[in-house]
Amino acid sequence: MPRMPYNGVVAFQALYRKYRPKNFAEVVGQRHVTQILRNSLKHGRVGHAYLFSGPRGTGKTSIARIFAKALNCPNLKDGDPCGDCEVCTAIADGAAPDVIEIDAASNRGIDDVRDLRERVQYAPARFKYKTYIIDEAHMITGPAFNALLKTLEEPPKHVVFILCTTEPHKLPLTILSRVMKFEFHLIPYKGLAEHLLKIAKAEKYELAEDAALLLAELAGGCVRDSISHLDQAMIYREKSLTRDDVEELFYLTSREHITDLVVAMVRRDVEKMDAAATELIASGKDPEWLLVEVAETLERFLLNRARLREAVEQRGHVFEPRPDQAFINAIGECWEAGNRLKREGNPALLFRITLYRVADGFAPVETGAGAPNAGVRNSLREGVPNLQPVTRGGSQTKGASKQARPRREAKKDEAHKGNEEPPARQGKEPAESARPPSEAAPDEEPVPLTEEDELKPAPEPDEQQAEDPGTPGLFNDKLHAALAENERRGASGSVVPAESVQEDTAGAESVGTGLAGDSRWKSALDDLRKESLATFCLIFEGPAATLSGDTLTVSYPHRLRYFAPLLQDAKHLRLVETMVKRHFGEQVETRVVAEGAGESTANDAEKTALETFPGSAPAELGE
Repeated sequence: MPRMPYNGVVAFQALYRKYRPKNFAEVVGQRHVTQILRNSLKHGRVGHAYLFSGPRGTGKTSIARIFAKALNCPNLKDGDPCGDCEVCTAIADGAAPDVIEIDAASNRGIDDVRDLRERVQYAPARFKYKTYIIDEAHMITGPAFNALLKTLEEPPKHVVFILCTTEPHKLPLTILSRVMKFEFHLIPYKGLAEHLLKIAKAEKYELAEDAALLLAELAGGCVRDSISHLDQAMIYREKSLTRDDVEELFYLTSREHITDLVVAMVRRDVEKMDAAATELIASGKDPEWLLVEVAETLERFLLNRARLREAVEQRGHVFEPRPDQAFINAIGECWEAGNRLKREGNPALLFRITLYRVADGFAPVETGAGAPNAGVRNSLREGVPNLQPVTRGGSQTKGASKQARPRREAKKDEAHKGNEEPPARQGKEPAESARPPSEAAPDEEPVPLTEEDELKPAPEPDEQQAEDPGTPGLFNDKLHAALAENERRGASGSVVPAESVQEDTAGAESVGTGLAGDSRWKSALDDLRKESLATFCLIFEGPAATLSGDTLTVSYPHRLRYFAPLLQDAKHLRLVETMVKRHFGEQVETRVVAEGAGESTANDAEKTALETFPGSAPAELGE
């Protein structure tokens, strides 16, 4: 077969070169740049050095060439070069001796800059200005930049420097302070699609609007990439181009397939979701791009729920609203998985796992003590278990509490028969008439705080709440209750043995826990757990909280006295004070104390420690 003769002329020219803008009016977007350059030319305020920075393919080099034309064109029209004169023609053809384009990636050394400094001193050969366009300026080395500093700061009057770069942060600050900076931006999809339609019309090619918009989205706002995509698509389809053709050419997933997948995820229809994912992966779709499309569809549904309702009802399902946070979490999950896919050896598996995790996020979260798996779901979402304060009499049921109350009231009536003050109130608590409204006696119902609360019955203990089996042994609640009872009785001198606590569980609960049954204290602990888990752990178990007047006291037993200084630290105490004021009132102050221990208590603790660690000396165990 005979070969075609080669005449040295390439007939075909890429569209992005053929339709490169020839003046400022033809530039797509970047009005904030072109308007300043136009005005500087009209008013004669031309600078000596400019920096054009921004993403690739947004017009930096093209605008630099247009500016070089406008600097030398004798027929300016409102700041735009005419495009027909000898100057404009020579620059457009790349034959202008006074417009020098330098590729800094291959001319980055100090010797190249020294040669540039020597040539700068010569006057222009034909034009008014000698323009140096330095592309990829961030590739110049540090010593070369230092050699260019003086020339860039005070060049000859006939020289203008234009530095173009995609990474301006790599330029030295000494360079950035000597140039006028212009930041180029990506072009909006709609404006870029309109530009593609104009090019297709000029080429007498039928391009659908939705296909032009998809090409703009594929290019991500980059003008050069979008025109290159159009050039490729026009070769793929010779006469016309539709959105389906673009999806077929670039191996994209149709919007209907993605919507089917997202609707199945939102409805948590695992079978349909698995079938859709299997079909997409089997067809060879890119998992990374699939996650991008899933995230974009979720974003559309987040911003417009009418679209989601329409998509769900079109597929024969009943629309069920979902919270905004579920969509936000799903979009973030897709974004993180997309970043990991670049380093994943099995991207298809990670894609499917991500779909299951996203679908799980749309599950309705049940709250309350009786909700199934409530603690597990909370730990997955918030990182901590759904803890609830337990009372030291937690094994007591609701019925037992009601049975213990008449016995305590009977004891109180017997003490009043002889017009005597009950021992528990001698010298320690104020009289009944002087008790603040916000504090109730351990054996009395709490005083309502508001008129609304007066209509509500007193809160009862939760029947479903069970005590942590390890708590009594860990904190020795019986001994703690006995010490608190001895301290409360004060000068009476009577010592309550630990066995007496077991006989009257309800009384020990009132004395040992203080505010443990107060709904305000429980709410304060819940809010504290959400703000700081570390602070919550310091106050959740062990210390007893009591309210006396306008002072809430957090009291640590002697065995836990080392934790008191930790809670007294400013960062922890400030949080506790905030929660106390929020739930008990602004006038309530917070105090943290550590109880002392008697000789018998210390001996019991030492004996227990020696039994736990046999063979150790007391000095080795500390106090």
